[in-house]
Amino acid sequence: MAAPTGSGKTLTAFLAAIDALVAESGAAALPDATQVLYVSPLKALSNDIRLNLQAPLEGIDRQLAAMGLPAHGIRAAVRTGDSTTAERNAMRKRAPHTS
Repeated sequence: MAAPTGSGKTLTAFLAAIDALVAESGAAALPDATQVLYVSPLKALSNDIRLNLQAPLEGIDRQLAAMGLPAHGIRAAVRTGDSTTAERNAMRKRAPHTS
């Protein structure tokens, strides 16, 4: 995918993966395993990546609740070289579905 900076490439990539996870979570609980891994070449983008994961997941949860459907239960996490040992251990104990 090629587009100018700030045009939504990361969000577009995440939405396809999130859509598949939401569909899977509707059929059964998601396994405690990372199913989507996004590798960014720039640590400086980690906050943008976190927002591009959390905002759609929160919006989907609100919509599911409005429709009377159960929450998707998708866990997301961003890990960088600066992630603490506690954060890394938490990810090992209860793996995020997207990372």
